[in-house]
Amino acid sequence: MSLRPFLSTHRLTLAIFGGLFVVYGLVAAGRVGGVDASLMLEVTRSILSGTVAVPDGSWLQGADGHQYSHFGLLTSIWWIPFVLLGRLVAEILPQFGQETWEEFFVSFSAIFPAMSLLAYLRWVWRKQGLTEKQIAGGLLLVGLCTMVFAYAKQLSSDSLMALALFAGWVHCRYGNGRSSCLWAGLWLGLALLARKQAQVIVPVLGVGMLIHLHSAKRLPEAIKLFIGGTPPVLLMLWYNWRRWGNPFSDGYPPFDIEQPGSLIEWIVGFYRVLAGEYQGFFLFNLPLLVLLIFVIRPWFKRDRVEASTMLLVFISQLVFFTSMGSRLGPISFGARLMLLCVPLLALAWAHRPQQFSKWTQAILALTCMFGFVVQLLGVTIDPLAAWQGRLAEGNLTQPILTAHAKELGRVTGLTKAPTPVSGQEGLSIYHHPAFQNPDFWWCHILNRKKPSSDQP
Repeated sequence: MSLRPFLSTHRLTLAIFGGLFVVYGLVAAGRVGGVDASLMLEVTRSILSGTVAVPDGSWLQGADGHQYSHFGLLTSIWWIPFVLLGRLVAEILPQFGQETWEEFFVSFSAIFPAMSLLAYLRWVWRKQGLTEKQIAGGLLLVGLCTMVFAYAKQLSSDSLMALALFAGWVHCRYGNGRSSCLWAGLWLGLALLARKQAQVIVPVLGVGMLIHLHSAKRLPEAIKLFIGGTPPVLLMLWYNWRRWGNPFSDGYPPFDIEQPGSLIEWIVGFYRVLAGEYQGFFLFNLPLLVLLIFVIRPWFKRDRVEASTMLLVFISQLVFFTSMGSRLGPISFGARLMLLCVPLLALAWAHRPQQFSKWTQAILALTCMFGFVVQLLGVTIDPLAAWQGRLAEGNLTQPILTAHAKELGRVTGLTKAPTPVSGQEGLSIYHHPAFQNPDFWWCHILNRKKPSSDQP
């Protein structure tokens, strides 16, 4: 039997990975523009200086009188090699400044969690028996038509948490070696180190892992989950103690759970989180909805534990954010706080039929085209610019996609900037250089000769 067809399709998958890496690299901003990301970057710089305290500013005061970030530590640790690379290049090209180079390379850091998610998905789909062509189709769907694309650019801790949670499940469910549960536990611990939100999700995934281990007659290996998760959890507890003097206090504001109103109000809020025009999960990941409609039945039939666990995580997040007033990240693109659900639900691709019907193919193609356009709006316009555009018009309830489309028209010269409402005349969106062109690093270089490190 000739290996040429296999090698040819295998090269197709590798070409898709290479193409996605190039695309993700081209849409990087070349700067750190958000307040949250800037604070996490300050922690990275502090770590390299031998401390975790940040310079005095509008941050939280710790037990020792110094100021600290209330965000998880994992992202700041992850950015260390990018900051070091920036400092190395700054020694060679000092005219742009060290901080500018640090921000430039950090802006590419979100590419690697996204690529790792896709690599794990490919591993699972390969073990499930999909052909390389089917795998290639899944990679394009997830990599370009869901929020994975937008958050291969946006700097936040959500990408690392999503990767850690997904990798934890994959190692437990699909790993065969003796250390698979150790790796699963380590990844779950890293998720806790990344974001407080993981405290809501890890127990749900953990129960699913225990059920799987029991059904696979591997329940004694469950102790390895706890052993693997111990190092990052201990680091998290030390970080809490170092900042606030209490290992069980993370300094983050408590979850703002609202008292449920009427049933109608709760249903409306649930719909907003699920598919609303502002930040609805399926509005920004429409191909996933279509995929689930067609494969949910065979998924449950072939792997009831995995399907139930993934949907339980998804539903728990829907209920959680409905209870928090349907807020999925105020100054962000789409349902940022539910990014973690994208790879979990994408596992359903492994249970697709060998050949979709023509109607199904047409529907998937149309939704993928829509999803791709949506993600392009997310990577082309800085979410802060879109938010300030809504602020200028005095309409903060304007749908995010509408705001991004308006800003795209403004920066390309197709439409005029709105006249700011009274009291908003000084908005920086109209004079900050980074907001005068598409938010790509090469656009900033062409327009400014260097990436902008100024904060709007």
